[in-house]
Amino acid sequence: MTETPDISHIIPAHNEERYLPRTLASVRRAVEAFDGRVEVIVVDNASTDATADLARAHGARVVFESHRCIAAARNAGAAAARGRILTFADADSMLSENFFIIAAERMADEACVGGNFGVRTDRTSLGIRVSVWLVLALLRWFWRVGGGSYFCRRAAFEAIGGFDVSRSYAEDVAFARALRRYGKARRQRYVQDARAHVITSMRKADQLGDWHAIRFMLKVPLMLLWPSRMHRRIMQYFYEFDRSKPSRGFE
Repeated sequence: MTETPDISHIIPAHNEERYLPRTLASVRRAVEAFDGRVEVIVVDNASTDATADLARAHGARVVFESHRCIAAARNAGAAAARGRILTFADADSMLSENFFIIAAERMADEACVGGNFGVRTDRTSLGIRVSVWLVLALLRWFWRVGGGSYFCRRAAFEAIGGFDVSRSYAEDVAFARALRRYGKARRQRYVQDARAHVITSMRKADQLGDWHAIRFMLKVPLMLLWPSRMHRRIMQYFYEFDRSKPSRGFE
């Protein structure tokens, strides 16, 4: 009988054949550094490429989710997971080698409800540095959460209902805020631990420009006046960019 994993690591993936091998190689290094059991789950979110085959070839379990929604994909992975601890990161984000070590350390403390790790980029520029700083600063100052990757116990994930599938964007921020509120009610801390991190690709910046995130945020108030247009722009921004091209920081 297969032993129950200590951690289930969940990766939502839609047409990620280009980035998945690099990501899963980093996951493997983090698993090897961890003195425990980790199951890796790749959620094939309606892919039309070799995402599922590549995931299996790298030793991951593959779960299918037909609803094209990253929140639904993450929830499908969590539903299939067997670990007591759940961790989440995107398919274009590499893990630091201590990722699972720090997650397990934090979750061994019952006073901690969960949290997020640091974020780095696979290349940088003035526009990228300013954009990343501004986005992370807004998350920390206004909502006291972070982004990029998350960890929590399965019980907490289920208690808050997982990721909100009604959201087409910022579902990860909403999840983090819900997790923080849940922990506060139970006198548990939500933590932002920069000792571990993910390195995420700048592929959107390569296609849309290094200042694209700031331009997008400036347009949001106007888009709110035209909901149908906002939905179309959000789908283009978060879901319909070209994933086949490697970023300039790709290795």
